[in-house]
Amino acid sequence: MKTYHSLPRRRGYALEHDAQVALFKWARLAESRFPVLALMFAIPNGGWRHITTAASLKDEGVKSGVPDIFLPSPARGFAGLFIEMKRADAKPKSEGAKGPLSDEQVQWLSALTKQGYLAKVCYGSEEAIGLVAWYLGGPSIAYNDFLVSHLTDKGIEAP
Repeated sequence: MKTYHSLPRRRGYALEHDAQVALFKWARLAESRFPVLALMFAIPNGGWRHITTAASLKDEGVKSGVPDIFLPSPARGFAGLFIEMKRADAKPKSEGAKGPLSDEQVQWLSALTKQGYLAKVCYGSEEAIGLVAWYLGGPSIAYNDFLVSHLTDKGIEAP
């Protein structure tokens, strides 16, 4: 019987994992400037699991499509920040394209946005760090094309 550890790692998962690890390493270093980063956590919905483990988690309330990361702190008029992490090279070529998002992920991001959360997809650790730094009122390092394009469509002025 195969278990999670004996299954081959999917290439995309490994790269998303690395980007998420980089974000949390940055967050630990940035906690002195932004103490609320100590509250940011990962939501382990993805990855390969044995079928009985997956069934058990589903019974416990795990839901498909929930974003990968949550920062439960209100800022900039939002109730909190959800991030769906994708690998940097998976960014859609055209504006408005769904890219590597599942239908469930699109639905969750939309529903969370309607509830007053900032819920965004970040392609790689740089975008995620930039978004979190901007969200917490950080320095101009967070000002980039990603933030401008994703915030102005919501009527929010980028820093």
